[in-house]
Amino acid sequence: MVDTLSEHQLEKVKAGLEAFLFGRGDISQPQEKDAGFTSALSEVLHSSTQIQSIPPEFVLPIVRYAYDCAMKRGGRNPTTDDNLKVLTHLLGLGDYDDSTLVPILRGLRPFEDGDPVGFDSAKVAFYEAAGVRPKRDETFTSLMRRSGGVRTLLAVLSTGTAANRVALKPGSPGRRRLLSTFWPIFKEVLASPVALQSALTDDTYAPVTVESGSRLAPRANVNPAMVRGGWGPARDSVSSLSRPARVALNSIFNNPRYGDERNFARVRPVDDIDADYVSYLTVTPGVRYQALVYFGNSAHIDSGLSTVDARVRVQAPATFEGSGRVTTFFSAANATPSTVWDSFVIGLPSPTAIAAIRYLPDSAFVHVGGLLLAVEEDLYRSDGALVGHDALDGVLAPARSDLQFLTFEFRIDRPDFILTCKMRKLGSETWSPEHLDVRPGDVIEVVVKYKNTGTTVQNDVVLRVPHLPDALIYTVGSTRVANSASAWKYQQTTSNLDSPLNVGNYAPGAGVYAKFEMTVRDGVMLGAGENQWLVLNPLATVETNNGTKGAQATLILIR
Repeated sequence: MVDTLSEHQLEKVKAGLEAFLFGRGDISQPQEKDAGFTSALSEVLHSSTQIQSIPPEFVLPIVRYAYDCAMKRGGRNPTTDDNLKVLTHLLGLGDYDDSTLVPILRGLRPFEDGDPVGFDSAKVAFYEAAGVRPKRDETFTSLMRRSGGVRTLLAVLSTGTAANRVALKPGSPGRRRLLSTFWPIFKEVLASPVALQSALTDDTYAPVTVESGSRLAPRANVNPAMVRGGWGPARDSVSSLSRPARVALNSIFNNPRYGDERNFARVRPVDDIDADYVSYLTVTPGVRYQALVYFGNSAHIDSGLSTVDARVRVQAPATFEGSGRVTTFFSAANATPSTVWDSFVIGLPSPTAIAAIRYLPDSAFVHVGGLLLAVEEDLYRSDGALVGHDALDGVLAPARSDLQFLTFEFRIDRPDFILTCKMRKLGSETWSPEHLDVRPGDVIEVVVKYKNTGTTVQNDVVLRVPHLPDALIYTVGSTRVANSASAWKYQQTTSNLDSPLNVGNYAPGAGVYAKFEMTVRDGVMLGAGENQWLVLNPLATVETNNGTKGAQATLILIR
């Protein structure tokens, strides 16, 4: 146990913890993670729990878990509680990797959605330390929509109390009080295998339940406020030097060539071959991405135990708002547990944006050493696709030195389009996009423009002038259409825009113009001594398989 370690070992960890939390100098400056803390912590864990090493990405979860334990006890003591609130600052202000912070910081928001951000000098200093400048009287919801992302979350965390960073400089009473509060509980966590197991498996979650054969998670499971990554089920992790005498799937936590096999699903952009595969990624509509799924039989190499019917399956939402989770399942009929899962999370720049995930056919391959095997089975069906070493037969011998993994590609699609209009009096050279002065008897020429600004094809686009007020008369036979098919020359149509007009299919970036005429009716009755405004909202509409939009215009009838 930790208490049996030498005082020198404990002091080494304590010094490393201080450097990890506060940095070597003033915490107002960005700090790097302290590598000495990781190595010292690994030494303690090896001595106390027989864990041979601890990957760097597990350091922050252990610190965070100890913080949670300290908060539960310290909440009864106002002085202790204040010191622990300062620790929230420290976990937020360090220059840590975003992909590590996202799962760790979930649920730590100190404000409710409608609460004001606050504009006192202490809070603003912490926001700006994270690169966020709030507006006066701005709400938390507004700030998140405007700035978004982990850096904003860090700034929000850092405003939980008005603690002064100066009071936490090296050797200060504030720093000593914080360490004296936190260190005893941190030692208890290190000494407890149960506590460490909780800290290292905090990101487990239950897989989404879907109908058999369905490839799409229910819409409710992609709410941006709920989406997070993780792996499961909670299972015994083993060292690469002490593998079990049974078939186990992706259970080695220190694979020399891969790392922690429980994190077996990752993603990166296809066109950025230098990018790392990560568990959390901000994605861009129209861009292709490649997912990597590591699979291995963790049985002892000399056991001779191979998997039976080893398969990989993928589950992803058809559409998602803000962020979405892609979950991969790895299973074998003779493994314990028989199925394991891991996920990666993709997010859009805006929490309210909506996009679709499109799997790219013929993009799935199994990689084993220098061998490349095309996966022809559907990864998204209920039983997934067979994997293997030398053939896709479901047979995996105990994991060899060669890495074995599956890759597949998908694209992020975001359907969108615009509709605009402009007007002029017939014979005039000047177009107006907003309003036009007219008199009874004037003929008005209108041009409506539709453009596909999304990343998906929109089929059977329909333009229409739904309703004109009594003051205006649609000119029958005046409708003409121009697009790439007509070399952008206006062509007469057989239909009028006062009824639905199907103008065809349009790829991303493509569009169409429609021109028609209408006349201001003679004898329009105007109010005495004033002009009459006709707000046409909408003047024209476009209907697509992704929704309907309208274009507005205003006519000013001059006396």
